[in-house]
Amino acid sequence: MVREQCQTIERSVVSQGSTFLLPGSPPEFYTDAVRINVSPYGLRLDFGLQADSPNDSRAQAVVRMSPQHAVILYQMLKKTLRAYEDQVGKINMPDRLYTELEIEKEI
Repeated sequence: MVREQCQTIERSVVSQGSTFLLPGSPPEFYTDAVRINVSPYGLRLDFGLQADSPNDSRAQAVVRMSPQHAVILYQMLKKTLRAYEDQVGKINMPDRLYTELEIEKEI
């Protein structure tokens, strides 16, 4: 009976947020903003939602990883997105975005 009460309380507390979680489930988030911090020993990715001003943004989830893991993640994302584009079509991005982020457009 105590175990059932604990599970009920856990479900109730978790469902108060924006995402309902079953016990033991990892949280799920939607993100449209990411801040990347790098050190010689690792990366920190702060995922959040776009805010009206930079002072309003706050990380919803933080993911830390080694540089080696980041390289593999980059390669796996590239592979996955290429397969997606092969099935669905090219993902179009505005040229302005590449300029603002100071990244090269891959062809």
